[in-house]
Amino acid sequence: MDATSFVLVALSLVCLLNLVLVLRISARLRAADHVRYEREHDGEPLPLGSAAPQFNAMTLAGQGITGQRLAGRPVLYLLLSPSCDHCRDVLPLLGDLAPLAQQAGTQVVVVVDVGPIRARDWLALVRDEDGVTVSVPVLAAPATRTTMVVDFNPPGLMPYFCLVDAAGRIAARGPVGGPDWQAQLASWQEPVGARDAR
Repeated sequence: MDATSFVLVALSLVCLLNLVLVLRISARLRAADHVRYEREHDGEPLPLGSAAPQFNAMTLAGQGITGQRLAGRPVLYLLLSPSCDHCRDVLPLLGDLAPLAQQAGTQVVVVVDVGPIRARDWLALVRDEDGVTVSVPVLAAPATRTTMVVDFNPPGLMPYFCLVDAAGRIAARGPVGGPDWQAQLASWQEPVGARDAR
């Protein structure tokens, strides 16, 4: 083995060792963040009336977006995951849900716990296999880039929703299909006059 080959092999081994160390350090930091988060939140739902967490997420095109962009109006964040079978069952409901919410002045936003590419692939699969096209805004919020999903969904249940009012406060939250979800749907189905009288 000549000197050049020896140097290349040595550099390759050093690079490989560095990569392994970086991956181990990264895994430990993620684990420490998870433990810290669990201590702070204890898996309890966000208190009603509390300020909604600030967030950073991405559009399906990979562009950054913050909670400030959606501030000043009610927003229902629908938290879903491609790894959750029941989440896929929720997507067909959006065709009826989004117009009801919009009539009540609420924007529905789907938040997926993966990156933009995986989110687009999942939505394409749902479109091709189930015939469901999601027409509401979709945000990608992978745990490697943002804590949005765990901030809005401390219990870690999926599918989950979190309604933030125009003042940026938590107005409702809970598992999709649960009593809080049903109450929210019922409030949107009230005639506009009855809703305004409340």
